[in-house]
Amino acid sequence: MQKFLVSIISSVLIAFGCKAQPEPFPFEIDGAQNALGSVYIENLLTGDVIADVNGDLPLIPASVTKLVTAATVLEKAPKDFRYSTKVYTTGHISDSLLSGNILIKFTGDPTLESAHFPQQQGFVDSLVSAVKQAGIKTIKGRIIFEYDKSLEEITPSGWMQSDLPWMYGTGFHAVNYKDNAFVLSLPDKSSVPYVPDLNVVINKRRGALDYSRKRGSKTITVTGRIPKRGVREKLANPDPEGSLKSDIERQLMGEGIAIENASLRNRHENLIYEHMSAPLIDILRSTMFRSDNMMAEAMLKLSAPGQSRDKAAEKEIKLWQKRDVDCYGLVIKDGSGLSRENRLSAYFLADILVWKGCDNIDFDFIELFPRCGEQGTVRNLLKDTSLQGKIALKSGSMRGVKCYAGYALNDDGLPTHVIVVMVNEYNGNIAKLKKAIESFLLNNIS
Repeated sequence: MQKFLVSIISSVLIAFGCKAQPEPFPFEIDGAQNALGSVYIENLLTGDVIADVNGDLPLIPASVTKLVTAATVLEKAPKDFRYSTKVYTTGHISDSLLSGNILIKFTGDPTLESAHFPQQQGFVDSLVSAVKQAGIKTIKGRIIFEYDKSLEEITPSGWMQSDLPWMYGTGFHAVNYKDNAFVLSLPDKSSVPYVPDLNVVINKRRGALDYSRKRGSKTITVTGRIPKRGVREKLANPDPEGSLKSDIERQLMGEGIAIENASLRNRHENLIYEHMSAPLIDILRSTMFRSDNMMAEAMLKLSAPGQSRDKAAEKEIKLWQKRDVDCYGLVIKDGSGLSRENRLSAYFLADILVWKGCDNIDFDFIELFPRCGEQGTVRNLLKDTSLQGKIALKSGSMRGVKCYAGYALNDDGLPTHVIVVMVNEYNGNIAKLKKAIESFLLNNIS
């Protein structure tokens, strides 16, 4: 009731042109003069609100957005859903000659040859084996990739240009391969896996190395001093589709299978291999524990098949509005939280946590949250305290932003409290802020 009244009052103030002033920053700490903070803690057993500071204030959530994406896709898709990647021959095979193409149909599997899913690795090896088992020694046509064009979009609005070269800034594609990452070696400019048409520009100058790449570009600019021993840097792959096709062609030719690359139509499709991803719930767990941006973007797209990212976000908002979740001030631009244009309130996050952890309890969803002091991105939070292992949170961090959201759990792993902590525009010491948040939780969760 208290949360409901605060939300109503805020809406009335806005309707009359009055901007409700945020309450003071909830933590006493240096560097918080201009910071904005929001805290909401509710006891699920009694319904008591233990803490509510600026609960209706829309803030940048960073990777806490991933819990919203996870909750949404679990409302839309079965937990045992698996992505399928199918390999076909087209045309006829005669005397070891395929008078057609190798056609591969993709559905947006973000885990294809992922280092985080070793049991699902071996796609290229299996494809080559299937071609050999079909008795093919020469492919008259080409290696053709086919997919729904809605899967391929530019990186989301609000992703910073400085994010794009790095692993955490790799985007989701229709064809994803090896976590959409590659290793760039300098000074020889080689790439593993090979990235076709990659252009590396080196600007030698004093100082540490920095990497930049414009949106949609295959040109990487390296600025700084390259050590004499050389350097290897893991970066975001701007063309995972090209890398996969290159690896397939190289491995086929390495097995003595010639590719003539004639332009032939796809006719008489014959399935020779089907690759299945790990189940959805396993992908979500990996995404939440490691805070994987690319896989989170895949999950948002999966929640609205055939739709654009913007349309998927729009449907996501409508889904939670129908469940009476407080959507005041809500802005969603991506599924990962890397966009600085996102705005979520503590009330919005808390309502989803209550929906999935109490009203319509989903144990698989609850287990997506890593335990504080033990697992994932919160393995050092509340470590060696009375709350170690008893709080499960999704963290979110970027410059000036520190957020947490999740549950306090009893000995049976059932939620006893929902917890949301959001800090924006903080310019002080992050370690001290973390300590202040830990103290707040220790004082308010029993």
